[in-house]
Amino acid sequence: MGAPLAAAVVGTIEFLILDGANQFELLALSLAPVTIGAALLQSSPKVPRAVFGFMLLVFVPMILSPSNPQTYNPESYLLTSLFTVVSAALTYLCLIVFPPPSDTRRLRWIVADAREDTRRALQASTLIVSEEAAFRDADRIGQIGALCGGSAGSVVTQLKEAFLLAAISRAALAAYVVIAKLPTFGAAVCTTLATLDASGLRDAASLALIGVDQAAGTSRASRDASAALMWLAMLIDIRASNGGEDL
Repeated sequence: MGAPLAAAVVGTIEFLILDGANQFELLALSLAPVTIGAALLQSSPKVPRAVFGFMLLVFVPMILSPSNPQTYNPESYLLTSLFTVVSAALTYLCLIVFPPPSDTRRLRWIVADAREDTRRALQASTLIVSEEAAFRDADRIGQIGALCGGSAGSVVTQLKEAFLLAAISRAALAAYVVIAKLPTFGAAVCTTLATLDASGLRDAASLALIGVDQAAGTSRASRDASAALMWLAMLIDIRASNGGEDL
C-alpha cells in the first residue's frame, strides 16, 4: 500500500501543487508535510506504521526524482510509478511464497555452524585465525541471545552449548599448538583429539608428564600439553553431562 500511496502523493505534488514551478522554496514546502508525517510514522512503536512511514520516505523521493530544472514529464512519472508499484507487489508476493526463516530454524543453523567449526578445530583442519574465531563465537552468542529472547530456559540451554563449543574449539587449537612441539607424542594424540575421547585425553595428559619426549629437554612443553589436554577433557565431560549432541 505504501508504493501506490507514494505515487499518488508524488502526482499531487508534481502536477497539482508545483505545476511547472522551479522555486526550491515551493518544492521544500510541498515535501515538508509528507516527509515529516512519514518520519513520525516511522518512529511509531507499532511495526505496521513504522514500515508504512519508511516506505513513504523511500518511495516519494525516488518517484519524484527532483532535479534542476524539474522535467514535469507525465510519461516518466507514470512509468516510474508503475515499475515502483509492480516491484513492491512482487517483493510482497515473494515474501509470502518464500517467507524468511523462523527464529527456531535460524537458531538451528547457528548451532550447527558452531558445531562444524568445533569439529574442524578438533581435526586441525580449520583455517580461521584465533582472533577471527573469537569474533565469530561472540557474534553467534549474541544472535542466540536475541533469538531466544522469549524463553529463559531456551536461552540458558542454547547459550551453554554455544559457550562450550567455543571453549572446546579454543582448547583444541591451543592443544594442537602445544603438541606440535612434541612430535612423537603429538602424532599419537591427534586421533584422540579428533574423536573427542575424554578418557583417552586424560590418559594422554598423564603420558605427557612421563613421556619419552622429556628426555629431549621438552619437560615444559610436556607440562603445557598435559594441562591443555586435561582442560579439553574437562570441557568435553561438561558438554556430555549437559546432553550435548555428538560432533
